Amino acid sequence: IDQRHHIIKQDQVYKMTIIYSLILIVFTLAINLHGIPIEKDSFQRQRSFEEIGGYFQGDIRIPQLTRSVAVVGDYVRWPGGVVPYTISSDYSTADRNIIINAMRTLESLAAVNNVLCVQFRDKIDSDGQYYIMIQNGVGCSAYVGRYTGVTFDRIVTLQNPGCLDTATIMHELMHVLGNTIRFDHEQTRPDRNNYVQIIWANIIPDQQHNFNQYSASDVNTLNTPYDYGSLMHYPRNYFSVNGGDTIVPLNSSITIGQRSTLSQYDIQAVRTFYGCSAAPTTTTTTKPAITTTKTPTTTKRPRGG
Repeated sequence: IDQRHHIIKQDQVYKMTIIYSLILIVFTLAINLHGIPIEKDSFQRQRSFEEIGGYFQGDIRIPQLTRSVAVVGDYVRWPGGVVPYTISSDYSTADRNIIINAMRTLESLAAVNNVLCVQFRDKIDSDGQYYIMIQNGVGCSAYVGRYTGVTFDRIVTLQNPGCLDTATIMHELMHVLGNTIRFDHEQTRPDRNNYVQIIWANIIPDQQHNFNQYSASDVNTLNTPYDYGSLMHYPRNYFSVNGGDTIVPLNSSITIGQRSTLSQYDIQAVRTFYGCSAAPTTTTTTKPAITTTKTPTTTKRPRGG
């Protein structure tokens, strides 16, 4: 009898293991191959949370501007690399800790010899209007840069659930840090056609503008080469109307759209933009030569709609 009970118990354990495995598989299917959480839109198309906010390029908020759209580096650069923030009380303590951990991770990656290059800290009264407001909402989105002299709420939206993983949060914080091509999306670079092909026929018609590229006079690439591995690069199927690829690397062996961590050149861009270190010259080698730069950058952005 004891042996029979033992067999029955083993069978129950086995069945429970199968059930938990199936639950895990279903959960895993909620995330695509690049680690980006996805959900279905109103047409039942799979969408990343970076796509669904309805902003420029999916997740870039643009304020109403009454002056020229030309954006000078100091206009968007956070003084001293310090970004004050508030986090909505809508988030639980655990969720708040995830957000703060992502900030600390970005700070650590960009640090030079254990000295912080950029820093996120709690807002204080003397910050005035210049702080980001992290809120729960629809999708993942952020304004790009500080926008000195422009009055508006600098909202960062991190939908929960959906956007609360370290890499996705860092992606939005990279937008926050500045207004150069390295803090926009990689595939909008002037040289992108040398590296990727845009499959226009596969893009949702009213979203094709998200794949426009900047001209060389509009942006500063911060002396970095095109980076397939950038945290800021679109994956292959963003804004797809039919599930097919919308961006295809010309090198078929390349993977794009990772949401794991900052790439080597993402880190270089932060350090260069904030004048934290010597910056490697543009090269495709793994150990670039070294030059120094603290030159302010200039970019142009679309006017807020």
